[in-house]
Amino acid sequence: RGGAIVRAGRGGLRRGGGCGRVSGAVRGVRMAGDESPDLRLGAQDYRDRGAEITAADQAAFTAWLMPLVGRVDVVVVHEAALAEPAIEELRSTVPAQPLLVVEGHTHRQAVVSRAGVIQVNGGTVGAGGTGNLDDG
Repeated sequence: RGGAIVRAGRGGLRRGGGCGRVSGAVRGVRMAGDESPDLRLGAQDYRDRGAEITAADQAAFTAWLMPLVGRVDVVVVHEAALAEPAIEELRSTVPAQPLLVVEGHTHRQAVVSRAGVIQVNGGTVGAGGTGNLDDG
């Protein structure tokens, strides 16, 4: 029985540690995922490393993503803001094959399909905790 495939910008996480390829296929769907630059790490007692996505973070994501265009069908990114410049760049050139970008962090559902890029934000599945109860 196969388990979850955990993706990270530096490659798929391997059992026992280390990273494999940046992209992989799940039942024929080619996927790649990037980790949040604000990821809380156990080695740092899960301290908050800030929620601001910088222009440098966005540039690094764009540089990571562009060589994968045409080689993957789905890109998973935690923070929608991280992918914004890359998505605009893709839409200005319209990729030869559609690209699905699955994103999150905002806790707001959204689907946008334009110029060969489909963005899906599932909103939340409850992981935001009680801190989001007064968001309206």
